[in-house]
Amino acid sequence: MGATREVLTAAEAAQVDQAVDTALEWLAQQQQPDGGFPGRATGQPGITSLTVLAFLSAGHLPGSEPYGKHLERAVNHVLSTEREPGFFSVAKPRPTWALDAASHTAYYNQAITGLMLSEISGELGGTLGERVVPAIERALKFTVKVQFREVPGRPQDEGGWRYPVPCPQDVFVTDLSITAWQVTFLRSAKNAGFEVKDEVIEAAHKYVKGLYKPEHGTFTYDHSRTTRGMSGAGIMAMAMLGQHNTVETRAAAEWIRVHPFTRYGERVGFLDRFQYSVYYCSQAMYQLGGDRWHDFSPTVVDLMVPNQQSNGSWRASAHEVPFGDVYVTAISVFSLTPHYAMLPIHQR
Repeated sequence: MGATREVLTAAEAAQVDQAVDTALEWLAQQQQPDGGFPGRATGQPGITSLTVLAFLSAGHLPGSEPYGKHLERAVNHVLSTEREPGFFSVAKPRPTWALDAASHTAYYNQAITGLMLSEISGELGGTLGERVVPAIERALKFTVKVQFREVPGRPQDEGGWRYPVPCPQDVFVTDLSITAWQVTFLRSAKNAGFEVKDEVIEAAHKYVKGLYKPEHGTFTYDHSRTTRGMSGAGIMAMAMLGQHNTVETRAAAEWIRVHPFTRYGERVGFLDRFQYSVYYCSQAMYQLGGDRWHDFSPTVVDLMVPNQQSNGSWRASAHEVPFGDVYVTAISVFSLTPHYAMLPIHQR
């Protein structure tokens, strides 16, 4: 795997390698004839894109064995899901918001797909590579268009992203969860040589920084509610926006430290998603590095490796059940591999 594991013992590093290899073997077996990976339609092509990212994060590339063909087929499938220029979503958002429907999930799909395409773009050749570059450019235009939509009466929400259809119970119109994926896509695209204008980054930074609340000591989902996932997402988003080791990110890391992960599937707060929180906190602590990553990384190993199923997958729990074990397994691999540093977005 080629990266230093200075925070893990040799035995822990071997456990991670074995868990990742077994998970990827299982994921490869799940690929469907059309190149996609199974999961709820409203989670597509995000689930397929996350699965590709899991392979990439472990150093597997197009054109190489054993998974190169799997990746190329998946990229072909993802490209086929472009609903309108730059908007990747298998399901069409309906006019009324509904939990886990496309009206809720579609902009996650678009951001995660843009991220995957930009991370893999430099490794693709031929016709497929030629198709990916303009697809990323269209996705960037779409992302910026959504970012700069009008948010009347909510200046604190300017610069972020939210659902395709507003949730009628909410007064806020952007949130940290989708925003963190979008800014990760933007950073990935910029790393890959695509143009991302300064005003896009500045507006996103102002929004994310505004979600940090000193009275909570961490980042909030919507200016009020806190979860471990959103604490990690805030740290990750700030890093992707070029803001490393700030007062806000250090405080959020401390908030995570005093809200530790102690058992598989546990949640802290109503909005918490277990695997999603592990993913974001793992990414966040790796970006911070130093003692924070040194202390946090072994806890992820201790939490995730013993709870891997014998077939190599991880089981979904609570709010993540609708999206299935492929989604959970892909994001679990992604949680274990930041220190492999195989992806540009994993590099500090």
